[in-house]
Amino acid sequence: MLKILGVSFGFHDSSAALVIDGKLIAGTHEERFTRIKHDDQFPQNAINYCLKKAQLTINEIDQIVYHENSSLKMDRIIKSSINNNNPSYLSSVIDSWLSEGFFSSASYISQKLSYPIEKISYINHHDSHAASAFLASPFEESAVLNIDAVGEYETTTIYQGVKNKLIKLQSYSLPNSIGLMYSAFTSFLGFEVNEGEYKVMGMAAFGDHIYQDKIKETFSIDETGEIKIDESYFEFLTPTTSLYKRRLCDLFGPPRDRNTPFFTPEFMHMAPENLTMNQKQNFANINKTYADIASSLQKITEDIILKLVRDALKRTGSKYLCMAGGVALNSVANSCIRETYDLDGFFIQPAAGDSGTSLGAALHYTHCVKDIKRDNLTHSYLLGSSWTKSEIKNQLDTYSIEKYDEIAEEDKYYDLITDLLIDNKVIGWFNGSSEWGPRALGSRSIIADPRNENTQDMVNKKIKFREPFRPFAPSVLAEHAKEWFEFSGNIKTHMPESYMLTTAKVKKDKQSQIPAVIHVDGTARIQLVWEEMNPEYYKLILSFYKKTAVPIILNTSFNIKGEPIVNSPYDAIITFTYCDMDYLAIPPFIVKNYFEFGGRHD
Repeated sequence: MLKILGVSFGFHDSSAALVIDGKLIAGTHEERFTRIKHDDQFPQNAINYCLKKAQLTINEIDQIVYHENSSLKMDRIIKSSINNNNPSYLSSVIDSWLSEGFFSSASYISQKLSYPIEKISYINHHDSHAASAFLASPFEESAVLNIDAVGEYETTTIYQGVKNKLIKLQSYSLPNSIGLMYSAFTSFLGFEVNEGEYKVMGMAAFGDHIYQDKIKETFSIDETGEIKIDESYFEFLTPTTSLYKRRLCDLFGPPRDRNTPFFTPEFMHMAPENLTMNQKQNFANINKTYADIASSLQKITEDIILKLVRDALKRTGSKYLCMAGGVALNSVANSCIRETYDLDGFFIQPAAGDSGTSLGAALHYTHCVKDIKRDNLTHSYLLGSSWTKSEIKNQLDTYSIEKYDEIAEEDKYYDLITDLLIDNKVIGWFNGSSEWGPRALGSRSIIADPRNENTQDMVNKKIKFREPFRPFAPSVLAEHAKEWFEFSGNIKTHMPESYMLTTAKVKKDKQSQIPAVIHVDGTARIQLVWEEMNPEYYKLILSFYKKTAVPIILNTSFNIKGEPIVNSPYDAIITFTYCDMDYLAIPPFIVKNYFEFGGRHD
């Protein structure tokens, strides 16, 4: 057996993935264990989990592969610092790397794991991304497009994938980065970089794209999608405090205060109740400008991506497309790709951002180096931690959950959960192995009835403690998707919709039936649920469908604002007791609201 461990760490979203003879055995994110969102530390916990699941020791691993070239990355940082006359940036990076101890990735990994340094290798960052997409896909050949902020130098790359090989056809480098441009505007619009980009995407639906011409003053673009950033507006090479410069503020005005509540004149009901009417009107008018900027940015990003996709398909002559990189998580842009191009197959690896590069590193070595027969990821995304019934019961007893019920019969359990959903109860759903990637896909989810128009506002404010404009996803039985959403072509398991990575228009005659999962533009970020991919979640939605004739439930990640998705029963219990969920469901157990049992809020 060939046992390959891929690892990523050092920037954000550390992770580990284990591939044995071409089959992905385990994969998880370090943040799930440390409870530090986007944790960049060495993924010791994630590695331990992968080894434990496979019943291996570290010395039984044949090769460890790191997700990027640290030397080439440092080369870029040194040259950028010298060329920009910014020694403080170089000093801060070096201090950070030295303090963490991973100036040399191989020696650092060897030291941390007591593992032979000669059995540690690396590949370039964008190769990791590309491998994580194509080599996990079901396609024998494909165009492969990777778009992210930056790897060592590269920001966008096009590959041709053929069987076990990836052939690089084109690449673009710093400072010309779509991902960093989107992140710069994310910061300008009052959100955190590497965390708030999807909030900008949601905000865009509240605006009109009337500022496209202004944004286009900050870069140029050709017909292939290659962009040239005007560096007088942005600081991508040596960012010390911000990704944008004063000139961007001269163009658009002051940046949005991140502490300002967001709502627009058409959605005044989202305003905090403690504001006066004059305050509400002032905030709404100001926010409309920011929403228009977000809308314009999103539209420009979509246009750039569509050009890059067209170029990738033209260069490869393929009717198949794989995508990776953080920008591949832009679900609205992904929907534009589906609507624009008649693809025979479209696959986006669920952990398309940096957390997925550990998988890419392991797959690249397995297939491109050792030429092992390929498997694919499309049959499963439940690769993380799972817990036995006795372990769950022990956690419930240990943390003073004094009253809970055990329902051994599966059908009765799903029947009860369905009745609670119909009774407008909000439930923390913890079942089986945790998901691979940033989306909760029915194993670590908060679920509710999508038919209640008040559910979205209530869950945002009282349970997630997050911005009221944020939408929720509908999880829909795959075979019923076309009845409720506008789709073209056949429904397949490898579609991005299976991983909540696109949006779709809700059919007009169905919109009034599921108001809680529809965004303000009439779209929804859907998740197709397949019996073969997540049978337990499928059974739950099927039970709901049999009683309501609606094959959909509301799904959002089981966490509160600022925290990672829950991983263990303990995480679920703590999150449940902290907010206003009605029930916690951890089959075969169900816990009613903790406070009704005299629990503590601590």
